[in-house]
Amino acid sequence: MIVFLVLTLASFLIVGYETTPLSLYVAGFLNFSNEQIGFLFATNGIVIVILQLPLTRLIEKKIRTLVMPMIASSIAAAIAFFVASVSTTFLQMEIVTFIVTLGEIFQTVPAQTVLSLFSKSGNRGTYQGYYAAVTSSGRSLASFFGPLSFSVFFFRPSLAWILVAVMSLVVGFAFLLISPGLQRDYENQRQSNEQLVD
Repeated sequence: MIVFLVLTLASFLIVGYETTPLSLYVAGFLNFSNEQIGFLFATNGIVIVILQLPLTRLIEKKIRTLVMPMIASSIAAAIAFFVASVSTTFLQMEIVTFIVTLGEIFQTVPAQTVLSLFSKSGNRGTYQGYYAAVTSSGRSLASFFGPLSFSVFFFRPSLAWILVAVMSLVVGFAFLLISPGLQRDYENQRQSNEQLVD
């Protein structure tokens, strides 16, 4: 669980690049207007409103391994940020926003579900507190590291997107590595619970 929480923090840091870092980047380096930035945020909201519920249901029905949605989220974020590194137009950044929002959908509810599956009635609130702490921390760290990475790569700020895309792939691979053990622990816990009920 500790490794899962650390990876969840890292994945929320990565997806957090869609807010403050993205808006600062398009305003400062691509000279987007406030109206265009507003449209990017609107796209994020619209995609979540339209697709979050159907995608969440699809995940629950079709995906049997616990962290597969998190792996999909990491891949989506990596694709989005690789695209961001070569994007210069509003339409291209709309595509980036759409893809990274899909990554956010694949990440948010499934991560919370994994924690709730491993919690019991007596510690469920504590586990949800862990979830809230790592998600909030990840997004807050993105607001710090995003602008910092643009400053470090001042000579070519688009390299910051490549860096975070590679980091996303690394996090996705780490989720893949812990998947068998996490799945095994979950199956064992579920069998134990079923035996107690019987």
